[in-house]
Amino acid sequence: MRTKMLLTMPLMVLFVAGVAFGFVPGEEKEAGKEAPKIPGITKVEPGTKIKDIKSDPFTMKGVTIEGGVMEIKVSYGGGNEEHEFTLYWSGITTRSYPPQTNVFLKHDANGDMAEALITKTLQFDLADMNKPMVITVRTDHGDQAKVTYGKP
Repeated sequence: MRTKMLLTMPLMVLFVAGVAFGFVPGEEKEAGKEAPKIPGITKVEPGTKIKDIKSDPFTMKGVTIEGGVMEIKVSYGGGNEEHEFTLYWSGITTRSYPPQTNVFLKHDANGDMAEALITKTLQFDLADMNKPMVITVRTDHGDQAKVTYGKP
């Protein structure tokens, strides 16, 4: 009995240590592969006019928040280059309850003039924002959507 205990004890220690460091038996992780990092909101410096930041055409189709992640469905023309979307925030909120704020979604097509219609869902981490908050997402092209982050 004592010999069995001495043999199984190191295995139990290895198992517990493996679980503590994120190893789950039967789950293989690819070396060097991590989950893609979700971009956060870009907070602009005081005095910066977000309206002056260039944005290429796109259409905002909808906005939702799941957990601490804002998902924005967009469509745009392109297909030849990587397109970049940035969500800008001045950090200014109203003194109401819940507070309200505006964020601005900007699009950089990187000179892509292709005509394929692309639809995708963008994700932005809201970790820099307090909860609860009513957020209005705006674009330079007249689209806007209001969502609530957290429960008031």
